[in-house]
Amino acid sequence: NLKNTRKQDDFYYSVNSEWLAGTKLPAGYPGLGTFDEVDLSNKAKIRQIADELYRNADTYADGTIEQKIADFYSTVLDMENRNKQGIGPIKKYLHMIESAKTAQEILDTAAEIEIETGYNPLFSFSPSLDLLDSSKYSLYGTGLSTGLNSSYLLSDDPNIQFMYEGFIAQILSCAGMTPEQAAKAAKDVYAFERNLAANTLTNEEKSVIGNLYNPVSADELAGLFSNADLKKYLNFLGYGAVETIIITDLKLMGETARLLRDENADIIKTYEKVHMIINTASFLSKDMLDLINGFNTVFLGLSSSMSDEDIAFNLLNTVMSGHLGRLYVEKHFPPEAKKDVEQIVADIISTFKKRLERNEWLGESTKKAAMTKLDAINIKIGYPDTWGDPYQDIVIRSYKDGGSLIGNIFAISSAQARNAKTLLDKPVDKSMWLMPPQTVNAYYNPLNNEIVFPAGILQPPFYDVDASREENLGGIGAVIAHEIIHAFDLNGARFDENGNMSEWWAQEDYIAFIQKCLGVAELYNGLEIAPNAIVNGNMTVSENVADIGGMACVLEIMKSIPNADYEAFFEKYATIWRFTATPKMYQLLTLQDTHAPNKLRANIVLSNFREFYDTYDVQPGDQMYLEPEKRVSIW
Repeated sequence: NLKNTRKQDDFYYSVNSEWLAGTKLPAGYPGLGTFDEVDLSNKAKIRQIADELYRNADTYADGTIEQKIADFYSTVLDMENRNKQGIGPIKKYLHMIESAKTAQEILDTAAEIEIETGYNPLFSFSPSLDLLDSSKYSLYGTGLSTGLNSSYLLSDDPNIQFMYEGFIAQILSCAGMTPEQAAKAAKDVYAFERNLAANTLTNEEKSVIGNLYNPVSADELAGLFSNADLKKYLNFLGYGAVETIIITDLKLMGETARLLRDENADIIKTYEKVHMIINTASFLSKDMLDLINGFNTVFLGLSSSMSDEDIAFNLLNTVMSGHLGRLYVEKHFPPEAKKDVEQIVADIISTFKKRLERNEWLGESTKKAAMTKLDAINIKIGYPDTWGDPYQDIVIRSYKDGGSLIGNIFAISSAQARNAKTLLDKPVDKSMWLMPPQTVNAYYNPLNNEIVFPAGILQPPFYDVDASREENLGGIGAVIAHEIIHAFDLNGARFDENGNMSEWWAQEDYIAFIQKCLGVAELYNGLEIAPNAIVNGNMTVSENVADIGGMACVLEIMKSIPNADYEAFFEKYATIWRFTATPKMYQLLTLQDTHAPNKLRANIVLSNFREFYDTYDVQPGDQMYLEPEKRVSIW
């Protein structure tokens, strides 16, 4: 009965009723929204490019982008040779894991496997931008990880435990255990990971960026590992000269140190085998691939799984995303679209600056610092100014040339790991993109103080060069404003104009800001989007601040348009958030996603703005009506 829903009672359902009633999830998709639809459209275009390269594989010179894409794709599609190899390509590493007898040997073996393959079956360290000084890289570490999100492991849901233990038992059977041994070992691994989950930051705690920055000296960290030489491990991994390490989860790293002892060798080795197989199964034989996909199908409540061809292409598009993105942009993203979106961004930044200038709850010093940060935001639209080649020195081979899928994967991942180890000695390249250009998404990066909009999202219905200004403002305009506001959300507000985490707020202003954020959190907290899928207002607060602040900004631009079509604007906004999913997917999202459910990103946001009430004559008693004292305004 969605088609009879009044806009005044549920704007999201009313606008999207036909789509919601008629849309079925594609095979293998636990959820589908506008982002996914545009992604599917982009993938169809990229797939045409990839298929043409594959058909002409023999015509390309060695080392060219085309040769690497074509030969990699051939190894993905060659299931006959993949099946012949089976689990064989990783048996060496499973034997290495099993041969370790002590905690020290376990560390040594994990480091050796990482050097060879780029994968670490235990735990590792990696360079990333320093939150306090984004002009340099620092070394980060977390500790042992869990296969399922900690919230699932701590739910003590017997169905989840049964499902996950069964999956682990299948994994261990592949490693050579008898069914009885595998079933017992699976219970042990589950208990081991549940303990890790109990010593891990919650998803809500992880959403606060300050909780993730805990510098300790290498000596201090090594002192926690009383049963093994962590300094030797760091040196083996290439980090022997590092004096300070930033720990993103102190409690988890402490538990990792406590668990790494000789008497725990057997359970740790079993845990390693499970994670080694999970990390590589998708690159091995059909039965291994089916094992991973089968678990995901049940866990996410899917009625069907993706075809082998679609899985193969998605793997290609993931691994070769940079090369394929370059070819995609050359063929499908016109220069005039880039210029038009750049103008929309400039208009939104100009409007937000005016809003900051007349802001009544910020003091002058904070307001000045905020405008300095806004002026310094770097804008990246469409695609990078220069194209790098991350696989320049990597040899990709087809099976007929002596290569294999897993061999190509290891060549790529080990090269990436080697390159990462060199970053600590290099200046930061802030021209780099964190997403390939075909991605249907956008982001604000606080460490670069930049907003990035890949070509992939600059497509209908988000953006259309032929659409009205109101429609583009309701679509890509709202997304752009959302990303700009991220510079001033609960996490972004911790960073200054140079991308460094610093205290640039006057204390009284920051206290007022926190109070406003608490109001936003309260507005969403406890809302139910599906059975047992309850919104955590504190975990989603930064995204909700960006949604509400972004809407305020684009609505101000709407006021400058003569005879503005507010219905076109609001309905486009509701359209970009349309989404349908399995009940289990909704539960997963409310446990892990820092965004509110899509329906709420439309309805709750709009219920805070007078322009929406005026456009649709929303009155007390209508379900979209929110009492004035409950409405929030932050930016």
